[in-house]
Amino acid sequence: MSFSRNVHEDGRDRIHSRVGVKTVLTHSKYLGLPVVFGKSKKEVFGTVINRVWKKIKGWKEKFLSRAGKEVLIKSVAQAIPSYIMSCYKLPESICQEIEAMVAKFWWGSKEGERKVHWLSWNKMARAKGVGGMGFQGISEFNTSLLGKQYWRMLTKEDSLLGHIFKSRYYPRVSIEDSSTGFNLSYAWRSILSARDLVQKGSGWRIRTGEKVTVGKDRWIPNGVGCKVGVLLNDQGVGMKVSEMINHDGG
Repeated sequence: MSFSRNVHEDGRDRIHSRVGVKTVLTHSKYLGLPVVFGKSKKEVFGTVINRVWKKIKGWKEKFLSRAGKEVLIKSVAQAIPSYIMSCYKLPESICQEIEAMVAKFWWGSKEGERKVHWLSWNKMARAKGVGGMGFQGISEFNTSLLGKQYWRMLTKEDSLLGHIFKSRYYPRVSIEDSSTGFNLSYAWRSILSARDLVQKGSGWRIRTGEKVTVGKDRWIPNGVGCKVGVLLNDQGVGMKVSEMINHDGG
């Protein structure tokens, strides 16, 4: 079968053959990050797996002690996807594949040869103080990096990042009250995936109390869930903490 290639007026490359026309799809990138997403996220983020695999494949040919393997895994292999994970949520299949490659390298498995994994990855990802190796769970690390982006937008709305997303997705409310609708960019959906994590680990420090809702927000220090347990009536649900403060006497 013969092929010929030319560029059409719309700027897209096309490959012509006797059986029809096939459009050549390329994943555009900006500053090393994908900007166009299709249905297959695994195909878009496949370069992450390839980069990790190339590093590990080169290390397999060298004799390394356990300490050397640990340093390389933590400082190089698990750091490779950090840049892209701080902007996008990687599919679980990608995270599991990276963890599987790292685990095989740790236990000394080679191509065509599978060695016994004496501990599961979940146990190896625990802190050393509780019997693990302190390796990072890729999916959990991904969520924590996105949580930093969410926290920055929550606490610094005047930042460039905050201005851009606020004008597009939540112009009249706070980021905590922003809705998850349709036609959202993958970057915004990725950041929102860390909202629950940030909300569970954060709480309000009361000053004026004008922004804090009595029955909804987390503001009770050392309380169960940091929220008001029982409300006397429905009025307290939407009441602000500032209404409970005696501003004259403090």
